[in-house]
Amino acid sequence: MLMEQRQSPGNTGSVTLFNQVGPLRLLFAALVVFCLLLAFLPDGNGTGWYVLSAHVAPALVVLIIWVLLFDLLMASILMSQKHDQERLRYRHILLWDGSLLVTLIAFWGPFFTSLLTN
Repeated sequence: MLMEQRQSPGNTGSVTLFNQVGPLRLLFAALVVFCLLLAFLPDGNGTGWYVLSAHVAPALVVLIIWVLLFDLLMASILMSQKHDQERLRYRHILLWDGSLLVTLIAFWGPFFTSLLTN
């Protein structure tokens, strides 16, 4: 038998970011922060770690953008089917994913526009 756990509106004191957004989205946000940090690494002179910032991170950023867009779409679809607390949870997820997407585009946008203009 499938049982759904519901919280009463007055019992929201124990809701944390981990419970609200979920562990996989938090790990995904850590990956976004890692890519944001790689945006500041210099391209280097061909030694070692420059490969991460010059080749791996741009490809990873494109994939992350697609996953964030898909998660935004799925969260909006699931939000339309829920009520009350679950609807609020999905609204927070939409804000979470949207802020990650805007931040990622703001940091990596100049890199991709320079690729498209050259």
